[in-house]
Amino acid sequence: MLNPESGFKIKWDLGLALCVFYTSCVVPVRISFSLDATGFFYFFECGIDFCFFLDILLSFRTGLVDPTTGHVYYNKRQIVRSYLRGWFGIDLVSTLPLEFIAKHLYPEATASSSSNTLQSAKILRGLKLIRLLKLVRIRKIGQMISKLEEEVFANQSVLSLVKILLFLLFLAHLVACVWFYVAQISTYSWSNTLGYMINDHPNMVTLQYLSSLYWAIVTMTTVGYGDITPKTKTELIIAMFVMIIGVSMFGYVIGNITSLVDNINASGRMQSQHITTLKEYVIVRNLPKHTGTSSYSKFVFVCILALRT
Repeated sequence: MLNPESGFKIKWDLGLALCVFYTSCVVPVRISFSLDATGFFYFFECGIDFCFFLDILLSFRTGLVDPTTGHVYYNKRQIVRSYLRGWFGIDLVSTLPLEFIAKHLYPEATASSSSNTLQSAKILRGLKLIRLLKLVRIRKIGQMISKLEEEVFANQSVLSLVKILLFLLFLAHLVACVWFYVAQISTYSWSNTLGYMINDHPNMVTLQYLSSLYWAIVTMTTVGYGDITPKTKTELIIAMFVMIIGVSMFGYVIGNITSLVDNINASGRMQSQHITTLKEYVIVRNLPKHTGTSSYSKFVFVCILALRT
């Protein structure tokens, strides 16, 4: 049985979190921009899926931590029952090669016959969307971040600020992928009107992604320059939804960043208040100048020692 707090388990979870981060970023891009893994990346992503399968097996052999007492329990029956009632179903669905199975169940989706082109296109899009099930693994990133916060003794305000910024970037990435996916399945979309669906450009995919990410960021930040605008009903709905998210996130992020910056500068602000109080005391008590200067120097020295320790 494995101790969930052991060095091996922590390193395994960290590596798994990196795999989840890679999957969460790459899968939406592969679906939206019709990019299949080939060569090295195909075997690399198969290796990631195999690691998640191993993680399912390890979960049946990992002790349970009591959140109230911190005690680790190694009762096999209790561990199996807890995992089966918890994340087992989600982990299994996100790990099974459902897209590979579905392609064998619907081989006509990859056929080149023109008689069933429309139906095959719909089936193929459905098969691609199956990959989204892998995104449920993202919960492991949150678990790993919580563990890292316990291990890394850094300023909590700085860590919170980094988490907010990373979350916003990831959200913009997802919005960009959804925005282009809708454009790709439409006959008349923003990408068609701007000429972004012409595949003879050597860096067309990069241009498509950067344009989509640009739209996502300017819309979420409520800037909206108007150079990329929705053309279809679906794009209008998505644009309105992203605007609502942007307004909500803008207020939330600004409030949190303001609070975090205040917390970061809390020690400096407190020191300034003490210095002001010291100077006022010297003035009110009409103390000699050299006494006030000496007191000020000693106070600053004590503050520096406190910061170093």
